[in-house]
Amino acid sequence: QYYFTPGLAISVLSCAHPDFWSQVLSYADLHRVAELDYEINKTPHGWYVHDWRERPPLAWLELMGKREINEEESAAVAKDNTVHLNEQQFFDAVYDALKLIDSPKKLTSNPLLQTNFVIRDNQLEKSDINLALTLTDKIKNTVDSLEHSPKDEMLHRVLFRTFINPVGSQEQTADFLYMSFSTYRRNLKKAVEKLADILWLEEKRLH
Repeated sequence: QYYFTPGLAISVLSCAHPDFWSQVLSYADLHRVAELDYEINKTPHGWYVHDWRERPPLAWLELMGKREINEEESAAVAKDNTVHLNEQQFFDAVYDALKLIDSPKKLTSNPLLQTNFVIRDNQLEKSDINLALTLTDKIKNTVDSLEHSPKDEMLHRVLFRTFINPVGSQEQTADFLYMSFSTYRRNLKKAVEKLADILWLEEKRLH
């Protein structure tokens, strides 16, 4: 009854020892949000989420029915570690990744590591560091692609000089690009949104 509440966006469940419950909750299409892990008296706790906007109730019921009768699909689901981010969470993760683009070790907790486009492009062992390197390559290549579009060339310069080959602080970058600071900040937001939109559309296509 709770799941079929009209207009319900997400369901969340907090539990102790979240690793222990991973398989059964994944089977029920609840996905762990590792960034929200916490401890109570040294006991690990975590959150699992189902986004009803991504898989509405009727589609969820259909999936549960298939899993009840299809052992092969159930096994595949148990191995599914891809994350499910909404558009704002995806944008935030892209911005965080840009800020750490030259420090792949610090990117190992970024949720984009478990997106379909990163997993697809990773040709090495699926360790966190290899996935982080794949993510940085993907972002740099996508930024490079903007350089060849007349309408996006300015966005490329903003991203390139802010994150890929930085010239200093944001104030210094604005001066380097011959922009007022307010114009630079406005274009920076627009450039990050453009990059995130490209990656978001690719992720949705692979979903």
